[in-house]
Amino acid sequence: VDRGANEIAILDITVLSEYRCRGIATRLVEDLQKEGSEQVKPVRIYVESFNPSGAFFIKRGFQVTEQDGVNVEYVWRPI
Repeated sequence: VDRGANEIAILDITVLSEYRCRGIATRLVEDLQKEGSEQVKPVRIYVESFNPSGAFFIKRGFQVTEQDGVNVEYVWRPI
């Protein structure tokens, strides 16, 4: 995670397959969203276009803001 002056960027997040569907990534991302809310900063991540985890971020309120054919940028903004 890169906590910059204007945003919180998730640089990489991976949960080993044997630990998936246990809420680990959800907890991590929700904690970053809470931090973003408190600091009024968006949370951003790039995901490969073929990676099914994009749906994970959409379910958590992230929006697609950019696509280049290989990567998709997802951004969550505090209200």
